[in-house]
Amino acid sequence: MFCIRPSPASTLIAALFAAACSSSTAPEAGIEIRPSAPAFTRTTPGSDQIPYSVLNTGAKPVLITTRCGDRLTPSVQRREGGQWLRYSGDVCITMLPMGPVPIAAGARREDVAFVAEAGQYRLVLGTEHGPVVSRTFTVR
Repeated sequence: MFCIRPSPASTLIAALFAAACSSSTAPEAGIEIRPSAPAFTRTTPGSDQIPYSVLNTGAKPVLITTRCGDRLTPSVQRREGGQWLRYSGDVCITMLPMGPVPIAAGARREDVAFVAEAGQYRLVLGTEHGPVVSRTFTVR
């Protein structure tokens, strides 16, 4: 038997966004999270993959606080009724490492998020400097 629990940064990120934090901290942190395109078309009946990159454009390593094992685990937020609501993400089974992981200066990591419905979305990644928010992307 295993349990699923939110990553340690989930509560912090939720609290920050509950306080209407909507801007990226990328300039201060040097971290950017970039979906691979501004729009995606659903191709399967289940969840579709949304490729994204995480880049450290700064001169120093930055700790990413939302990870599960070898994967970064950004939250996926969906735009509904004029506000951003948590859609999915940043949970991990307890037997996998969830501690912060550094991204070296100039480094880039690529991964995928999953979305099962049409709508407007964004990705939110926890860092030691606070959350970093991607640009909005559309799923049709």
